[in-house]
Amino acid sequence: MLFGEQFDNFRHILEFYLEDESKILDATYGSGKLWTTVNSTTPHKYTLIKNDIDLEQDVDYHLEFEDLDKIKECPFDAVIYDPPYKYDTKSFSFHERPDYDWKSNKSLWKLESQIGCARTINDVFPKILKKDGLVIVKIMDVRVKGRLIQNHQLIIKEFTNLQLLSEIIYVRLGVGVFKNKVSPQTAHGYYLVFRNKYQQEL
Repeated sequence: MLFGEQFDNFRHILEFYLEDESKILDATYGSGKLWTTVNSTTPHKYTLIKNDIDLEQDVDYHLEFEDLDKIKECPFDAVIYDPPYKYDTKSFSFHERPDYDWKSNKSLWKLESQIGCARTINDVFPKILKKDGLVIVKIMDVRVKGRLIQNHQLIIKEFTNLQLLSEIIYVRLGVGVFKNKVSPQTAHGYYLVFRNKYQQEL
């Protein structure tokens, strides 16, 4: 278990699992928040390739997951996947209980989207990784209309071409473990570390 902000824990995980000069693809780079302390402490330690489907983001590529094998820098030592984890509440009609931690998201992410992306990644990521390359996933569980969605278990279930090495829980100290009495799980998240199983079996 790790304590602290997600970007600090992310840096420690990279330093533990990856060697210097590793070539990394961040498939969901966004604004680069995860890399805040990595870039400030060791900006040239890794070769980072940035991808995001949002055309407004300043990245190297704007590719959908199924097209990531077109990246000329392939194969990678590691791929980072940081998907949305809160959902469009309109797709959940099984409970009238209000959401306590939901804020509108322009992507209107749906549970079906999470599953579909996980299945695509399960096919594509192993092909763009080196032998024994890693996939590092940052994910949180979430409560939607009274229902707990265990996103981390969903990812583990769908990643059949990848071998789970570590399931690391991180606790956000600034939030407080039980600050939200209705939805305490939002105070912690997961880093899931997988090894490429596809290339091992070729």
